[in-house]
Amino acid sequence: MINAIDDRFPIYLQIRKLIVDGIANEDYIEGGTVPAARVLAEQHMTNDQTVRRAMSDLASGGYLNIIVGRGTYVSHGARDRARSEQGQLIAYDLTKMVHTARMIRMKQGEMIELVKAEFKKQLSEEE
Repeated sequence: MINAIDDRFPIYLQIRKLIVDGIANEDYIEGGTVPAARVLAEQHMTNDQTVRRAMSDLASGGYLNIIVGRGTYVSHGARDRARSEQGQLIAYDLTKMVHTARMIRMKQGEMIELVKAEFKKQLSEEE
């Protein structure tokens, strides 16, 4: 299930992001299959068409190879594309954070310490 619906983005884009995340962290490996649209729709409590739209978008972007009657496969090179896409999103968020930090005259070292603390917090939550 989608952890938290973000009303700012259409559900198909949220499903797309979940699949890209799965490719980036190797839940879905290159050459391997992705669950059927029906299965993902049930897992994320949405309809098949929404998932198919996300998958079609990913196929157009070179992440997935859809073979009718056989399944949906992760394309070769998809992990690198997924990690690059995620890196761009992180860079965008960092740009906004640094801008905000500069507006309140936060020093670079303070910002770095905040990032380190957040990493530490999330790592401890995973254990």
